[in-house]
Amino acid sequence: MKNCSSSSLFLYLFIGIFVVVFFFMGYHRIWDAGPQSIHAWRQSDSYAQALTFYHEDLSLWEPHLLFTGENGDRQAISEFPILYWLTAKIWKITGPHPAVLRLIDLLLLWLGLFFLARLIYEMTNDWYWSSFTALLTFSSPVLGYYSFNFIPNVPAFGLSLIGLYFLFRFHRYDENTDLAIATALYILASLIKVTALFSLLALSGSLILVYSRPKTANRRKILKIVASLFIVLAVYLVWNRYAHSYNQQHLNGLFNQSIIPIWELIPSQISEIANKAYHHILPQYFYPPAYYIIILLFVFLAFNFKKIDKVWINATLLLFAGIGLFKILFFQGLDEHDYFLTNTLMFIPFVSICMFDFFRKKKLNLNSPYIKIPASFMLIFLLNYSMIVTRSHYNPHQKAVTRNIHLSKAKQDYWAYVYWTLELQDFQYRGINDYMREIGITYNDLVISLGDYSPNRTLCWMETKGFTDYYSSHLPLPERIEKLKAMGAKYLVYNENDKIDLTNVDLGPQIGQYNKIQIYRIAR
Repeated sequence: MKNCSSSSLFLYLFIGIFVVVFFFMGYHRIWDAGPQSIHAWRQSDSYAQALTFYHEDLSLWEPHLLFTGENGDRQAISEFPILYWLTAKIWKITGPHPAVLRLIDLLLLWLGLFFLARLIYEMTNDWYWSSFTALLTFSSPVLGYYSFNFIPNVPAFGLSLIGLYFLFRFHRYDENTDLAIATALYILASLIKVTALFSLLALSGSLILVYSRPKTANRRKILKIVASLFIVLAVYLVWNRYAHSYNQQHLNGLFNQSIIPIWELIPSQISEIANKAYHHILPQYFYPPAYYIIILLFVFLAFNFKKIDKVWINATLLLFAGIGLFKILFFQGLDEHDYFLTNTLMFIPFVSICMFDFFRKKKLNLNSPYIKIPASFMLIFLLNYSMIVTRSHYNPHQKAVTRNIHLSKAKQDYWAYVYWTLELQDFQYRGINDYMREIGITYNDLVISLGDYSPNRTLCWMETKGFTDYYSSHLPLPERIEKLKAMGAKYLVYNENDKIDLTNVDLGPQIGQYNKIQIYRIAR
C-alpha cells in the first residue's frame, strides 16, 4: 500500500515537472506554430501527411503529401503514419491545429521518460536518481527542440523507453505479459523510426548472453526473447518492403530508405562532415563538456566490467557498438541532420544504470547531500542550456535567451541569421490559409508556390495542394508555369522577399496580397 502511494505521489510530481518544463522551454510560445526553423523541410513532410489524412479521409495505408509531383502523384511514404492519422482523427473534433501533433509527440516522450524513471526506481529504490536520469536524458537540446515538434524520431524514442521498461520487467519477473507489451511497443516504435530498436537489440542481446552462461542458463527465456525479436524484425521488414514498393509506384526519391555510409566518401568529404558534426551537431546533441564526462564514465565502467551487473554492462557495450555502426552506415547525414541521433540518446540512461549499480556495490552513499546538491546544480545548468538552444531555434531575441548564459558568438550569429530568414519567409505565411479561403482558394485548388525548394513547407502554411520548385526549378519560369498550368494549377503565390526575376512572365491577374505574399490567378 505504501509503495502504491509512493508511486502515485511520484506520478503527480512528474506531471508537475512536465508542466514546469513545458513553460520553461518556451513551448507555450510556439503552441500554434506550423513547421518552421531548422529542418522545416522534414517537419512539413510530416505535417502535410496529417493535413491530407484530415481533408481527404485517406486510408492509413495510403498516405499522401500536399506536394504534387511531375506525374501528378502525391503519394509517398516514410515512417508508418499512425501519428499523422491519429492527429487527423483528433482534428475532426478540434479542427486542424499544429498543437495536436506537437502534443502527441511531446506526451509520448514524457510518458517514456516517466517509465524510464520507474525502471531506475525499481533498481535503486530512489526517486531522486530516477527523476535525475530522466531529466538528464531530456536535457539534450535535440529532445528540447524536436519533442514539441513534428519529426517522428522523438515519439519513437519515447515508445522505446516504455518498451525498455517492460522488457526489464520480463527479465526480472518472467511475466509473459510484460514481454508481449514490450514486443508491441517496440513494433510500433520501429515502424515509426527503426533506430528505436537500439535498446531492444542491446538488452535482448545481453539477456541472451547472460541466459546462455552455465550459472544463469535459462533456455526457455532465450527462446521467448528470440521469438520477440523475430516478431519485431519481421513486422518491420514487411513494412519496409511495403513502403519501398509504395514509393516505387508513386513519388519515389522523396524519402531516403537506404544507408548513406562513410565508405562512399573521399577523405576530404569525410573530414568536412566530421568537422561539421563536431562543431554544429554535437552542441545540438548535448552540452559538449557533459557529454565528454558521460563518455569518460562509460570508459571507466568498461574497465570495471566485472564489478557491474552483467545484463546492463553487456547491454551498454552492445549499445555503444550499435551506435558506432549506425554512425558509420549513416555518416553522410551527420553534416546537419541532428535528429538522426535522437535514439542514440538511449546511451545516457544505459550508462547511468551501470553507474548506479557500480556505486551501489561499492556502497557509496548516493543520498549524501555532497553528491545530490552538485548533481542538482549540474542538471539545472544542462536544462538551462537546452532551453537556450531550443528557444533560439524560434527567437534568439527572447529575454530568456539574451539575459542568460551566452552561447558562443558564432552560435549567436547563427541563430540571429536563422531568425532573420524566418522573418523573411515563414512569418510572412502565418495565417495565410484563412486569408486564401476568404478570397476563394480552396484546399483542392492546385497552387504554384514559387521560391520554395522543399516539397511541402509553404504548402503546409497555405493548407493547399500544389507545386513547389522541388522538382522543376531547372526549367525557365515561363515554361515551368505553362507545364504546371497544364497539370491543373490555378493559382500562383510569390514571396516578394525571394527576389525572383519575373520579367516577361505572365502571372495572370493579382487577386490578393498577404504580408509580402502576392497571390495570382493563373491566366488561362
